[in-house]
Amino acid sequence: MKDLIQMAKLYRLECKKNGHDKFYEIIHEKGIVVKRWGRIGTEGQMMPVSFGNSDTAATNFVNLLFDSKRSKGYVLTMESEVDINSYV
Repeated sequence: MKDLIQMAKLYRLECKKNGHDKFYEIIHEKGIVVKRWGRIGTEGQMMPVSFGNSDTAATNFVNLLFDSKRSKGYVLTMESEVDINSYV
């Protein structure tokens, strides 16, 4: 049986400030947020965070992540749609 495809928003931020070469990805779909981070060119680390049925909480969390990363010099380099099953 094939897995059901669940499309999610993917945001990729990168920081090349002060010699850093890092990325931070945020995948958001309904009550699920997946964070992935590391050095550019590596697979990095990943952490899924579940907010149950609360999409509002998940959206607020994504906004906090954006604010935090941007204040540290990260810039948005990509925004697309991906199948969340390939991340969790």
